[in-house]
Amino acid sequence: ILVDASASMRGLRTVFARGLALALAKKMTLRGETVWLRFFDSRLYERQELSSSKMRIPYLLCFRSERGRNTTRVFQELERELARLMRESPKEVVVTFITHGRCQVDAKVIDTLKGKATLSGVFVTTQDDELQLDWLDRLASKHVIAPDVLGDKNARKGEALKILGGR
Repeated sequence: ILVDASASMRGLRTVFARGLALALAKKMTLRGETVWLRFFDSRLYERQELSSSKMRIPYLLCFRSERGRNTTRVFQELERELARLMRESPKEVVVTFITHGRCQVDAKVIDTLKGKATLSGVFVTTQDDELQLDWLDRLASKHVIAPDVLGDKNARKGEALKILGGR
């Protein structure tokens, strides 16, 4: 699970993203899956292995990034790590990333990453505009959270439950 920690994700977007990441991690660990969580902004932060007995909740809720935003670089770094992981211990990998609606990544990087993992994106948008990313069709699944949803507690819960239901 990758969680965008850049300045574009401040406020309710941060709360939603981290709450969703925590719920996804909990659901996956209960199914016996290995869960790694990482924050990113202009770089990929240290991997946190989560388990049912070690959810690292204070870390998840209090993490603060200090850099700008460079998602292409982050996804390239992730691709290199997945390539190494596949060489050492091949396994099925699902990458779920939670970010804002203007997540600019080179489509070639997404294609390369898609060859190593199943990709799912959750986009917490900042405007009511249509999501305009040229690589969205390459994702196994995508969910778009509109700004008006963030302001309504019941709508937020409903969207989160839709996402969790698909996992």
